[in-house]
Amino acid sequence: MKMVKMKKSIFIATMVSVSLMSGAVAVVASNGMEKISAFLNHKVQFKVDGNEWTPKSDNGSKLAPVVYKGTTYLPARAVGEAVGAEVKWNGTTQTITINTGKGSTGGTSTPTEKPTKPVEVPQANGIIKLGNKEETTKKMREQAVTLIKLYGEALETGSTKKYDDYITKITADKYPDSPIRNGHQHYKDMFKKKVDEVIAANSKEKIADYAKAMKAVTLDQVEVFTIGDKSEYSQTFSFKYFPKGWTAFSSTYVYFEFGATKYKSSDFELFAAYIN
Repeated sequence: MKMVKMKKSIFIATMVSVSLMSGAVAVVASNGMEKISAFLNHKVQFKVDGNEWTPKSDNGSKLAPVVYKGTTYLPARAVGEAVGAEVKWNGTTQTITINTGKGSTGGTSTPTEKPTKPVEVPQANGIIKLGNKEETTKKMREQAVTLIKLYGEALETGSTKKYDDYITKITADKYPDSPIRNGHQHYKDMFKKKVDEVIAANSKEKIADYAKAMKAVTLDQVEVFTIGDKSEYSQTFSFKYFPKGWTAFSSTYVYFEFGATKYKSSDFELFAAYIN
């Protein structure tokens, strides 16, 4: 049995960022938030300047307006961008800034060029969404196979570019106001460090053999390692590959973590994917 030398590493779980959700209420807590009972109306249709329009989140998920005490509330960013405005959120000062492209002078506005059609909200660029447990386990097992093959190619060539490009495609990047989402570059750096350490600790012949074993992985060879319980913030999935002809110390583990896009959201997206 062959063994490839690897440096011991430690997995540190991360939490998922939360964002503010507010409503028009009379009494609020000291932090400005109060729990309310409202409804999502999925049947409301929209038109902007005569064109059909669907409000969507930053990652392309369809949004429904909230109905509270007879008033319909729409997502500020989606609506603002649809009419050509720039919407920004400052989590530190709890401020939403809307720039319409109109200059302000003494309380009056002078309009600049008006958009001729709605601005399209960017669609998700391959970012993986969390489905039910069985569906997502199957999907992430397939992703584990892909990442293991890319790991093998990185060991073979010494380049992590293809792996990096794939991570950028399937995962969400760090949120601007989030102190806990590490972002693409963090996981790319982790992977580069791992590849460099494994290459440095083994002979060229052993690396060539191990890379070949990684690239030869098949779906039925990848085992479910752990599936975390889903919380209101996150859910994790991990998989194990034990290449034939190698010792257990040469096993490869692939970790995935999904996080809620906002506080108590039912929308979860993949934001962490790495090999250990």
